[in-house]
Amino acid sequence: MLLLTFISFHCFILAPIGVDASSKVRNSLLQCNKLNYYNHKSIISHFFVHLTFDGLNQLYIVYMGEKKHKDPNHETASHHNILTSLLGSKEEALNSIVYSYKHGFSGFAAMLTDSQAEELAGPEEIPGTLHAVAKGITVVFSAGNDGPAPQTIKNSVPWGQSIFYEIQQNSNFTGLVDGYSCDADSLNGTNISGEIVLCYAPDLAASTLPRQSLPSAVSNVISAGGGGLIFAQYTVNILENLYQCQGIPCVLVDFEIANKIANYMSTTSNPVVKVSPTSNVIGMEVLAPKIAAFSSRGPSVAFPGVLKPDVAAPGVSILAARRNSYFFDSGTSMACPHVSAVAALLKSLHPDWSPAAIKSAIVTTASVRDGYGIPIEAEGTPRKLADPFDFGGGHINPNRAADPGLVYDIDPKDYIRFFNCTLGPSDLCDSSTGQLYELNLPSIAIADLKTTVTISRTVTSVGPANVVYKAVVEPPAGVQVVVEPSTLAFDGKAKIRSFKVTFTATRRVQGDYTFGSLVWSDGADHSVRIPIAVRTVIEEFYADTS
Repeated sequence: MLLLTFISFHCFILAPIGVDASSKVRNSLLQCNKLNYYNHKSIISHFFVHLTFDGLNQLYIVYMGEKKHKDPNHETASHHNILTSLLGSKEEALNSIVYSYKHGFSGFAAMLTDSQAEELAGPEEIPGTLHAVAKGITVVFSAGNDGPAPQTIKNSVPWGQSIFYEIQQNSNFTGLVDGYSCDADSLNGTNISGEIVLCYAPDLAASTLPRQSLPSAVSNVISAGGGGLIFAQYTVNILENLYQCQGIPCVLVDFEIANKIANYMSTTSNPVVKVSPTSNVIGMEVLAPKIAAFSSRGPSVAFPGVLKPDVAAPGVSILAARRNSYFFDSGTSMACPHVSAVAALLKSLHPDWSPAAIKSAIVTTASVRDGYGIPIEAEGTPRKLADPFDFGGGHINPNRAADPGLVYDIDPKDYIRFFNCTLGPSDLCDSSTGQLYELNLPSIAIADLKTTVTISRTVTSVGPANVVYKAVVEPPAGVQVVVEPSTLAFDGKAKIRSFKVTFTATRRVQGDYTFGSLVWSDGADHSVRIPIAVRTVIEEFYADTS
């Protein structure tokens, strides 16, 4: 007797008997996976959720996946043991526990302090999602909004899909007096009443991110009586923060445009600006898609042998239902539902496909170029061409994913072997499991290539019965890549083929990651591409002080 609520793409929320989840969960503004979507702290271990109550302790609910014992009493005893080791005595454990879930799954509810919960909390990559994948349920994670710095990606377990978000083909433009950084000191003593203020301080920009400095500049301009502002920024897109302009004209420009405006002001005795209504440019006139600047980036710190993220999807200025109205928002929380929906459509088209096959279809058919054939860019400081640590396989392409030609499938048992040697109990680890990059993923990441590494992959044909694929390799710089065999033939009987990829460092250097790809092409309708990331090393443990 419990209530199980599936919360979109973040987590399960479990409420024990006697808890009115419909009100408690809503009123507590629960959020999962540390996304801080509602600006409220949450801790996750397995599926780890809490409901806020008055007082020092709070009710934390821990979902631990499938039962490990047939006898429910043994399951309850395991919950008591966990709390006893945390709290120091059986008496405190018994006083803390509120309910044990011991029939359909394993978990418990307990009253804990924040510090106790933090100590109990485990890795974010919750094993409950592994159980879901083992039962054929596709898991899609948000990758985080902490970019553009590298190694900021969240949720990097190999059995889920980590989603980045990107800017789509619609940009807002508006028309165009001097406020330097537009802080209180800069505006003090200057009459800006009713004027449009240029906030242009490139020498200070490096110390504050645009998302943090824009709201402050807007407030200062409004307090000083300004009628609007032009805010100079790095070449990063923050249009989704325009709601922070508090109703005054607010134009965001990069430093190159701001420099032209400043030159005009310095050479004109009475500089003026015309503020026009916003117009939308939609379609091929806009260079898009792009990877948004604050989309978290790879590589994965926890699992460098798993290339993350997996794919990018629309996630900037997305109109969505919220409470009893609609709201524009941005983030991987907006991109993730797009991929979840595509996964659901693929499952309806191909009911026999596993979660790994669905993930493979999405990753291997993603686009790395825009509508003009130009490589997709990644916003940031500086702006650059996107690489696999920015967008994984590329920009999601649902139509192509419906007919991928080949898929890289994975038996859930392989995930479990990986889990037991990383996040799981060490006594269940099989030393013969091998390296992470040996999982049959639709990507390859080698974090420490010294000399030569050979990796096996297996593909399953889901296209025409009789077809021949040829390998097309774009090797990472400084690495030789050989595929054997370089041709894969499929017929009505043979649907599965394996191949080996050998990576050899061509230079003995302590390098950084370089990128490439492997494409299996049938010369007609199918081009099955996986991204590759390789770092060459001489020493495994070193400090780069250059």
